Amino acid sequence: MATRSELQIRKATLRREIRERCRSGALAPDTALPPVKEIARQYGISVNVAHQELRFLADEGVLYTVPGVGTFAGKRRVETSAYYLCVLSDPAPEADQGVRAGFEARIGELGGASLAMSLPRAQGAEEAGSLPPLAGVYGVTGDLASGWRWERAKGIPHVCFAGHEDQPDADIVSYDDLRAGAQAAQHLLQLGH
Repeated sequence: MATRSELQIRKATLRREIRERCRSGALAPDTALPPVKEIARQYGISVNVAHQELRFLADEGVLYTVPGVGTFAGKRRVETSAYYLCVLSDPAPEADQGVRAGFEARIGELGGASLAMSLPRAQGAEEAGSLPPLAGVYGVTGDLASGWRWERAKGIPHVCFAGHEDQPDADIVSYDDLRAGAQAAQHLLQLGH
């Protein structure tokens, strides 16, 4: 096991070598780094410490990560000419705040820009032509009472989360309350509840 001072030297070495490899071009922008386990083994540090050091270099802008894919050299190119819109309920219930936070975090991780607004506000902005160019829409399919709907014909990808809709104008991530309820009840029974 390494002493505290040895660990500090190994961490500093990892940072210095990766910075230098990026600066010299030995690690070209968008080049994938080896897996974290391999980096940890190479520098004689734990996987957790290796993650921390790579995160530090990402915060500096030396590296960037794509969750579930890997860590890459350079700064991620951000396309901000188009936004991803998250349409929330009005008034936004507490649950929407979690949806909004998760949506904004995930779009940010992927290098995109996001907007989140209530359905009436999004409807008004769309009708007034004041929305920026959109790369996609996540949320409700429309206000069925007023007949207003996001138009698929505009070529904007649209995904919503809904129980069921007869004529969706979006790709729908659907849920089945009846079967999900039965599975949950069965699970609780198996646990002895």
